[in-house]
Amino acid sequence: ISTSISTSISTSISTITSSSSTFVSPSPAGSVASLLSSEVETSAAPLTSSSSLSSGGGGDSADCLTVPCQRTLIVFDIDGTLVQSTTRPTPNARKHDFRICTGHYVHKRPNYWRAVQMLLEDPRFDVAVWTAAPPHYAADMIANLVPSQYVSQLKFVWDSRKIDVVRPRESVSELFLSEFRHALSTTVVPKRTSTSTSSTSSSSSHTRTRTRDSSSSSTSTSTTSASSEKRRGERGEKSEKQEEMEEPAVYDFDDLNPSQQSAYSSLQSGRPFAVKKLKKVLSITDLPLSRILHIDDKPETFCLNPRNGIPVSRYLVEPFSTPPSLFDDEMMMLVEYLSMIAPKVEGDRVDGKHHTHWKEEVMQAREEKKRQEKMGGR
Repeated sequence: ISTSISTSISTSISTITSSSSTFVSPSPAGSVASLLSSEVETSAAPLTSSSSLSSGGGGDSADCLTVPCQRTLIVFDIDGTLVQSTTRPTPNARKHDFRICTGHYVHKRPNYWRAVQMLLEDPRFDVAVWTAAPPHYAADMIANLVPSQYVSQLKFVWDSRKIDVVRPRESVSELFLSEFRHALSTTVVPKRTSTSTSSTSSSSSHTRTRTRDSSSSSTSTSTTSASSEKRRGERGEKSEKQEEMEEPAVYDFDDLNPSQQSAYSSLQSGRPFAVKKLKKVLSITDLPLSRILHIDDKPETFCLNPRNGIPVSRYLVEPFSTPPSLFDDEMMMLVEYLSMIAPKVEGDRVDGKHHTHWKEEVMQAREEKKRQEKMGGR
């Protein structure tokens, strides 16, 4: 992996964003087909953290006025997270669960609905769906995955029209690079601010690869350090040329969050990838970003919000999965983890740390519970 984030990348904007968006009203919905055709009006009331919303407005509003409601929005991906979808039947595997309008064969992840239902019925959580798939694909998936009586409880269903696609071989949006630099600066401590070109690190397991938080076409954008501020005060304002010649912050690749590593590797290899900007959700909710979590099997999708992403293992049915998918416990482990980190008092955050090792935390909690039960039985 190169030591800089592709300094030859073009600065022309190629981020694909649609102005259309989809929203499922908390009130009873009609047909599933209508989910992806309704527009979010600018005057529409935003999603609220009040518990009365989850019950269709029938909750005790007095309680919500006197007791802070600590709700967290959980945004699920579909493919690879809740299901495996293939264009052909999987050889030597159990029979597919259903087929959709595109002809795809779909296998449901074990316990996926049990987990989603538990979250829908838990007053601490709201649930939404955001997939990179086209509208008709998404609508058919929702119709088969979510029972009709629960569809109206989904806070929104978004499809590929709300996805930003980064295409390194063509051009990369300066906006994306700027946001990626910001994500790095807020989640990773730089090793140093370099004023000279650093050499490429060895790919040996004993040597750590360094990455540069650089953005550009032919020159790097400067990161103003405390020392540069001091020099500016002493020598006056620097020229634009001098500013552009400054080296950006340098990070160790191994210190990056897996979502950032995945996005960085894609930038270097030229592989297109989808990005889901959670700040788009803020336009339809009064929940802060610190109370939104994104569940996806592709870590690069939340590279701009690495502390809001919980990576799950990609779901594969036999003969591809190891261990066999019938023993897949991912969804129930996820529910346990969400319960562990759910905010308990006003001001609690769910983005206070990276969620990279969430499964290890669940296993430790299970072991501790067994130990306590064993001690209590004596």
